[in-house]
Amino acid sequence: MVGFSYTGERLTQKIRELYLRAVFRQNVAFFDFLGSGEITTRITADMNLVQDGVSQKVALVISGFAMFVSVRSLHLSSAILPFAHQILMI
Repeated sequence: MVGFSYTGERLTQKIRELYLRAVFRQNVAFFDFLGSGEITTRITADMNLVQDGVSQKVALVISGFAMFVSVRSLHLSSAILPFAHQILMI
């Protein structure tokens, strides 16, 4: 889970840098239509969503998938276990 938090931080930082570079390349007239602080509010909200998605949601999906696979293999082994002595005798 720590690795995903670190990855989320790094990804968020890189996207912020790219976003700010794109904003700085805009024409001055672009800023006439925006309210004060709208760019910082928008980038903060969007980056929090990205960081939350990478840090927590991806880790939850991977751990859920691992649990599903382990339960499936447990069910498979419990289904085969009664016949194990017959299989080993062959």
